[in-house]
Amino acid sequence: MVFLADGLLSHLRSQLVKTELIEVPYVVRLWEDILDILPAILEPLPTELSSLFERDKTAWFDWEGAASTWVDHQPNEDEMFEYITSWQRARRLDAAYLKNAPRIWIWSTEQNVIISWDNADIALEGSQIWSAVQGHYCIERDEFLDEVYSFHNRLMREMAERVEAVCDRWHRSTIYVDTQALRREQQERETWLEQALKRSASIVWDDVLAANSVMLDYFSKTMRG
Repeated sequence: MVFLADGLLSHLRSQLVKTELIEVPYVVRLWEDILDILPAILEPLPTELSSLFERDKTAWFDWEGAASTWVDHQPNEDEMFEYITSWQRARRLDAAYLKNAPRIWIWSTEQNVIISWDNADIALEGSQIWSAVQGHYCIERDEFLDEVYSFHNRLMREMAERVEAVCDRWHRSTIYVDTQALRREQQERETWLEQALKRSASIVWDDVLAANSVMLDYFSKTMRG
């Protein structure tokens, strides 16, 4: 989590005023978005899918484009298109609030968690925006979870310190701050990770695999001529 947060924050610093206070909301937003997809991240892909991406490292980045090409030749197959692509979208990190947002997915197999990124087409005036153009980073599941807990604990500790600083030192009579509400909100934030870990993903893999099989069979026949 540290390397992912640092990379995004480096990009933010190039767009925003370089103050610590500016960065804080973006760290929290990043963490909220990771927790939002954490159940999907931790649900391993079926072997039929994960083995495909392990054999062909570029297949992950081409998946939705291939599905779009397929559905263009298959009238009335919008539902099947959704099965083919929805599981991957569920593992994409929401970064739409960023200018020139990166394309990042986090997904897993039984043994590992993989962070994938594809920013090859994200450019400004002909120059690449992101130095991390395209690739995968693999980490063992237990190590990933250790990173998740570590990031959460350090972020919550720093936020709690700031909340307490405000509650203890706020003396502006012209602006009212509900210190009790601030503390309650912080206590709620500290439960975010455990809440995310209790949620389950909702992908129906039998439907996904059946739809994938139809699409892959179509391309196989097309390539054979």
